[in-house]
Amino acid sequence: MPKDVGFRVMKEAVDAGVEEIGFYNTGDPFVSTDLEAFVEQANRLGYKYIYVTTNGALATPDRAKKVIDAGLDSIKFSINAGSRETYKTVHGKDDWDAVVAHLEWISEYRKTLDRPFYIAVSYVQTRLTES
Repeated sequence: MPKDVGFRVMKEAVDAGVEEIGFYNTGDPFVSTDLEAFVEQANRLGYKYIYVTTNGALATPDRAKKVIDAGLDSIKFSINAGSRETYKTVHGKDDWDAVVAHLEWISEYRKTLDRPFYIAVSYVQTRLTES
């Protein structure tokens, strides 16, 4: 989404009383090279809670730090697997090591922050992943 369109929609929403904003889609919010700008703008507009949901593959330390430092309040990793094998089955590719490394880095970085920052991991049990 172009920044000008996104910023306008964000302003209209906050003016209408919306207090929280989440950045996610059927792909991944980290695909956007402007993600930190959107988070920063949400902060300027006064959103009380700003979050992203990611599969984690693109949430590299460099990108994650910029987005967190822009004012992100929480991040949810949709890992949806408990092992490399089930991850590959669910996601269709093997990003297991990268995702786990990114989650671990963010968990460590959170310890340096002087504000609350929430990390969540989701897991959707299916017949493919129940074991």
